[in-house]
Amino acid sequence: MENQPEVLNNPAADDISFELGQWIGRRQAFALTAGKTAAADVECLRRIRDGNLFRAKGVDGAGFCEQYAGVTSSYANRLLRAD
Repeated sequence: MENQPEVLNNPAADDISFELGQWIGRRQAFALTAGKTAAADVECLRRIRDGNLFRAKGVDGAGFCEQYAGVTSSYANRLLRAD
C-alpha cells in the first residue's frame, strides 16, 4: 500500500493552492531578477488578490501580504492602485 496514489480530499482547493503557489513563485523569481518592484510583481499580486487565491492559506488579504508576500497590505494596495 506504500505505492498507492494519494487520494485528493478536495481537488478544487488543491487547484487553488497550486495556482497560488505558481503566482508566489513567479513573484519571487521576478523580485530576484529585477531587484525592485516591477510591473510583473504588481501583476502577480493583482492576480492573487483578484482571484482570492490568498484564501487557500486561510488568511485575509492583509495577512497574506505580510506572511507570504513580504510586504505590508498598505504597500500592496498602493502598488495595485498606482498601476
